[in-house]
Amino acid sequence: MTDGTPVIAEADPRSADAIMLLDRHLAFTRANSPPGACYAFDADELAAPAVTFWMARIGGAPAGCAALVLREAGFAELKSVHVLDAARGSGLGAALVETCIAAAREAGCSHLGLETGWSDGFAASRRLYKRLGFAHCDAFPPYKDGTFSYCMIRTL
Repeated sequence: MTDGTPVIAEADPRSADAIMLLDRHLAFTRANSPPGACYAFDADELAAPAVTFWMARIGGAPAGCAALVLREAGFAELKSVHVLDAARGSGLGAALVETCIAAAREAGCSHLGLETGWSDGFAASRRLYKRLGFAHCDAFPPYKDGTFSYCMIRTL
């Protein structure tokens, strides 16, 4: 799957390929989170008007996804970043996050936040976000400090 140049484009999160990626994302998140600490969006939530969903394809096959949620004025949230195992380590995750960063800037946002987990299962995600300029921050709604959420933010 790592052969070829990835193509990242807006997509319908309710398409069969997107649902396959989101099902894998939800399974991973649930397997690496305690009960009640999975904040991943499903396809219907990602189809909301304030959300833009992107899918990455390599050689025409779905390889990853990410979404941007416009929240309050000047603030957006990164959601549903997932890359299939075969494409991990290829830079695809960074490319998806950079796509969301560019869209948040274009929308006039000054800050981009995200929520991931504290467990070892999310260590690679935390490293990626840190490399891309995100820093650990206090939890923002709907997440709560003292729970499983590990929130990060970056200025745009």
